[in-house]
Amino acid sequence: MGLQHLMLMAGNTKLGGSIFGTAPLTFGQVSACWGFGAFSLIINIVAKKIPIEIFNKFTHNQQLESERPTDFVSKTVDRTTRFFDNMFSQKDENDMDLDNNYNKPTST
Repeated sequence: MGLQHLMLMAGNTKLGGSIFGTAPLTFGQVSACWGFGAFSLIINIVAKKIPIEIFNKFTHNQQLESERPTDFVSKTVDRTTRFFDNMFSQKDENDMDLDNNYNKPTST
């Protein structure tokens, strides 16, 4: 965090601004940066205190490895994947194959 602060403060000089690509900051902007940084550290500490068991009610039905999805999220992902696979696998006569030859319909 101290190194980042030095990089930001380097923006107050012409050479430092050129090296790090930073611009001069006002005292209010620097204070806001430090405030956001400190707040994120506090949030991190609080988040680590939350027991993981609280989230079990959201994740106990998730079966990511099963062949047939049973929960809402997995079913939705499966349907969407199949939809886009079918949509993009269809070819028409103007599509090109891997050899850059046009697939022309053959008349019989």
